[in-house]
Amino acid sequence: QRDHAQRAVAAALEMSNLFSENSKYLPVGIGLSTGEAMIGNIGGGKRLEYTAVGDTVNIAARLQELAGPGEIWATVDTVTSGEKQSVVSEWRVMKLRGRETSVRIGIIKSERS
Repeated sequence: QRDHAQRAVAAALEMSNLFSENSKYLPVGIGLSTGEAMIGNIGGGKRLEYTAVGDTVNIAARLQELAGPGEIWATVDTVTSGEKQSVVSEWRVMKLRGRETSVRIGIIKSERS
């Protein structure tokens, strides 16, 4: 869908707001990245796992590791994609584990953080 990045940010904001109500039990930070990924069953024999892999998935995972409770960290492509751009409280250029090049990210705070 053409508005996939906007939908991802909207879903992340909704998730973050819901989790913030129970933050002492479930502190959640969210990472978003836009791009291509491969999905399917990975593994062999009796152990198959349906998952997504690729650079986009790895970047989102690294951002999620860095995001604090109630924070949404997203790549610049995710934040600026589509007609409606997300509101960013802070921009950063980060060196992420496992990557040679830096990544520009925007930090989107949930409405309740």
